[in-house]
Amino acid sequence: SVETLIVHDTKEYLKKYVESYKEELKDLFLIGMTGTNGKTTTCYLLYQALNQSGKKCAYIGTIGFFLEEKVKDIHNTTPGILDIYEMLLEAKKNGCTHVVMEVSSHALVQDRVYGLDFDVAIISNITRDHLDYHKTMEDYATAKQKLFYRVKENGFAIIPTNIEYRSYFELEQNQNITYGEDGEYQISSIQIESDKSLFTVTHNDTIESYEIKLVGLYNIYNMMNVIIVLEKLGISDVGELILSLKPPKGRMDIISYEENKIIIDYAHTPDAVENILNCVKQFSQGK
Repeated sequence: SVETLIVHDTKEYLKKYVESYKEELKDLFLIGMTGTNGKTTTCYLLYQALNQSGKKCAYIGTIGFFLEEKVKDIHNTTPGILDIYEMLLEAKKNGCTHVVMEVSSHALVQDRVYGLDFDVAIISNITRDHLDYHKTMEDYATAKQKLFYRVKENGFAIIPTNIEYRSYFELEQNQNITYGEDGEYQISSIQIESDKSLFTVTHNDTIESYEIKLVGLYNIYNMMNVIIVLEKLGISDVGELILSLKPPKGRMDIISYEENKIIIDYAHTPDAVENILNCVKQFSQGK
């Protein structure tokens, strides 16, 4: 009594089925970010920034699915292919023009973003993680590289200059934008305080000074992705806009208690733990 369709391979059939929605989703501006650490913070910052700039944006990632506010929790960093397409269609139905999405290495290998082309691809870093699945760092980097083959012809890729396996992500066919101590966007004059970070960016002979309410060098790098995307989209007053952005809960949350500061952070990889400890050392007193 139940209509049944016999197919050779259910996953392959599903991929072709969801791809039929490409036409309906083609006007969505898709930003995909991969990397070992920093995906959630950066994507959540981008989600806030684009909405505040007047571009209605949805977020899909570790902390859930967000439209104007959180819609629901997600059990994986990047959900299954059917869930992703349902969320994209819901975002479009709710008037979103932009979607920012965390894209994990598992998702890329398992074709969870099959059929999607991205206007922007971002890589944060490549450090030791998920080797139970990928076996070698080279395989891990190759998995993340798959996102950069999905950049649209008029899209762009954002890559930090200090990243290991950098050549994996600077594909010839993409418009590559680099940042760091060198690169197209050069960061200098870094000052880390207990409640903010200050830095200067040189780009195309222009020098801009920024202040953000996030602490640490790695958060400056996270915010650079936001600055670059906003500038590429022609959004003005970037410095003022990013000053109001907040990290997601549990990411470098600083709580003042009497004369002390308590810090809560999600860090769980060796690189992430090292980053936060080095960051705190810059403004801690004593141990």
